[in-house]
Amino acid sequence: WARSHYLSSTVLPSIEGDRLTIPRESLDLAIERLKEQVTKSKNLSQNLKNLAKDEYERNFISSVVPPDEIGVKFDDIGALEDVKRTLDELVALPMRRPELFSHGNLLRPCKGVLLFGPPGTGKTLLAKALATEAGANFISITGSTLTSKWFGDAEKLTKALFSFASRLAPVIIFVDEVCSFQ
Repeated sequence: WARSHYLSSTVLPSIEGDRLTIPRESLDLAIERLKEQVTKSKNLSQNLKNLAKDEYERNFISSVVPPDEIGVKFDDIGALEDVKRTLDELVALPMRRPELFSHGNLLRPCKGVLLFGPPGTGKTLLAKALATEAGANFISITGSTLTSKWFGDAEKLTKALFSFASRLAPVIIFVDEVCSFQ
């Protein structure tokens, strides 16, 4: 931040040898921005702690990523144009403009999408981009997060995930390694 502020505010930057000398005012600005981000992050984590009702829901607090922190958009993904367009029409558009999908049975938005394929085909990247484009929080979990050796805990964890997500809405829940459920 300091470097970009300094370079955007000066015509001729001060370079000594191969090092750029950044003035104090640019460094102060960068420190202020960093403090703002830390404060915003603390407020978000405190709000999430207040949303979680019990110990099962608190398991998912660290998995929540706000839409402005995801950092992936559909434009960042190469190829897969048909998939991106379909996801935008089925999921992101109804989340951005719910009034268009409020009448009739044929216009209801999707409640779930299954992305399948071998590892490395971009399923996680597509889910992150979808959350960013829809302006939704993103929760990524694995199958092992929802399993437990104790009888009944898997059901409690699954119920807690969806009840926590409903209070945090809008949310994209991405369950990785679905094949591990058996």
